[in-house]
Amino acid sequence: MVNFMYGKKVNHLILLQGVYMRKLLLSGFLLMMFAFVPGLTTAPPLLAAHDLSLSQTPEIKHRQEIKLRQVAEKKLRVLHVRGNDSGDIPEKLNKYKRYLRRAGTQHWKLLSEKTVTLKGTKTQRVSLPGKIGQAIISVDAKKVATVRFVDEKGKSLGTYRSSRFPLVIVNQRLKLDGQPYVFILDQLPKK
Repeated sequence: MVNFMYGKKVNHLILLQGVYMRKLLLSGFLLMMFAFVPGLTTAPPLLAAHDLSLSQTPEIKHRQEIKLRQVAEKKLRVLHVRGNDSGDIPEKLNKYKRYLRRAGTQHWKLLSEKTVTLKGTKTQRVSLPGKIGQAIISVDAKKVATVRFVDEKGKSLGTYRSSRFPLVIVNQRLKLDGQPYVFILDQLPKK
């Protein structure tokens, strides 16, 4: 009787192992099918070479070239602002009012405004007013703007990086006629 029960237990274990073995083999088979047959996966089907040539009409090519140029060229506004003894904040600078209030004075004057075109990731040099030095501007592939200030001798006065616009920079070493100077880099307003 002991042998009989022991035999049943062994047969029962063999049956359980057989069920698990079948499931394991089936899952392995399915895994191999999805790995080697690309049509069964969720990836989009590959297009034939002649299908690609049909989709490249002159209009589509022209649109793609325009997009590449837009990615390659980035236009930004550069504003030079100086603290003033009176006059509050000019209307053109209302957008930056909260930044300017923290910069050390209540009254501001817009010295100049320029549009700078950056081509790809190349740097662009912008002269600062009052012979303070230059600002070297660049935007990398991840759309992070970098502004580096250098004086007339080429000595670095600070580097600033930001992925958000406007980039309002107040550097305590940059002063015009004893007043604080603010460099603003912003995107062009949308039309």
